Amino acid sequence: MKKIVLFITLVANIAFGQFLPSENEITSFYKLDGDANDASVYLKHGTISEVTFKNDEVRGEVGAYNNLAYIDIQTGTPASSGLPYQHITVAGWVKVDDYDTWGGFIGCIQDNGSDESGWVLGTRGQRFSIGLASVNNGQLTYLEDTEDFMLGQWYHVAATYNGSSLKLFVNGIEKASSNAQSGAIEYPTSSWFTIGRYKDDNEDNRHHGDLDNVLVWKKH
Repeated sequence: MKKIVLFITLVANIAFGQFLPSENEITSFYKLDGDANDASVYLKHGTISEVTFKNDEVRGEVGAYNNLAYIDIQTGTPASSGLPYQHITVAGWVKVDDYDTWGGFIGCIQDNGSDESGWVLGTRGQRFSIGLASVNNGQLTYLEDTEDFMLGQWYHVAATYNGSSLKLFVNGIEKASSNAQSGAIEYPTSSWFTIGRYKDDNEDNRHHGDLDNVLVWKKH
């Protein structure tokens, strides 16, 4: 069943101009089928904290986050090991039951005063967002959707960066873009590569809702 769901997810990506990733292009793939295992060839398995798993009538088995839960994949120095540097696509199925001013589905970020680096796919208030910093900019660019999402509803949310253009997509529709960043992604020296929270040195905002089929790959 999950293979079918993955295929549908990737077809949605192709619909808004994405390549179908080959096995070696996928750097992280979390099905959230009762565990935090990485289904990519890199096997970056996560550590579960408070996450439960349930059968959703729309998505099948999903990860349930109660505003306390998260999955840490890599932490410390460098948490970004193995993540794409030049080109990146990050995508997943998300349902938000309650939102934060800053929320995260998956990311590896620092946003502390002048220390801005990494990326995070998540929310700003009741809108989906992507934040990303490159080596040639040194500050995060945040893009957000043009309209509020509905609580308790599933969405496919994705973002791409190709070294010059950052884009945000919701349900296969491009919602925002920017050319403010250029060059490779600037990653934090020390951080958290994590699912289900917006986490840096001075913030820890945890997701309240469900997540499914979260992927990162190195082409767009």
